[in-house]
Amino acid sequence: MTYNGFVFFDIDGTLVNSQGQVPIENKRAIAQLRANGFLPIVCTGRDRGEMGTVLEDAGIHSAILLNGMEILHEKQFLFEGRIAQNSILKLLQLAKENEHNLGFYSQGEMRVTALSLTVQRNFRYFHQDLPQVGPTIYQNQPCQMLLIFSEEPEKDTQYQTEIPELHFFRNSPYSIDITPHGCNKGSGIQHLLTLLADKAPTYAFGDGLNDLSMFERVDYSIAMGNSQATIKEAATFITRSNDENGIPHALTHFGLI
Repeated sequence: MTYNGFVFFDIDGTLVNSQGQVPIENKRAIAQLRANGFLPIVCTGRDRGEMGTVLEDAGIHSAILLNGMEILHEKQFLFEGRIAQNSILKLLQLAKENEHNLGFYSQGEMRVTALSLTVQRNFRYFHQDLPQVGPTIYQNQPCQMLLIFSEEPEKDTQYQTEIPELHFFRNSPYSIDITPHGCNKGSGIQHLLTLLADKAPTYAFGDGLNDLSMFERVDYSIAMGNSQATIKEAATFITRSNDENGIPHALTHFGLI
């Protein structure tokens, strides 16, 4: 199947409002987008188990998950990456030295080494339920992404320096996303487009620093009105906030709906 274009959506601060819900206006806009021959795609650091009902609520069936480590096209998985075991072991040792807990994303499951206060604050921040404790899941299952739970940003560079084969990106005041070096939302977009062999126009909506890699890979980048200044500076167009129908406003601006 060919498409008139591809439209990528970050979730938190973008597709959902400040209460973590998909507004009815977004649902209607995405339904019209599909009817007009465009493919809507969620692009997120979440895994399939953390998506909840977001995809269903939004009427979206394609997603780039775990910052590019999993690719879903119309409910079918096309790609699933993994982090090397020796890199996980190095990270465990360094996190132990820094007294930081870890999170493991594995085939739709999420486990943490402990439910510390920082871990609890992180999941409240993202309006998500607390995961189960499972510090040894990496021994028996492949891991697609990891998290460091830390409220000490001054230590972030130590991880990148000592484990250069991994990419560390602070995604909240309480956590750092970890993927193989070179793997991010932007690389996930490129991978999907290569798999589909489609050169249709591309659009991306985002609000945070981890959306910059998306903006670099698409033809038209749209910053939400609630975005950080760096995102607004990099965008093709600045729309309204996620609480002010920013997505329908921009889709109308570009003539997609």
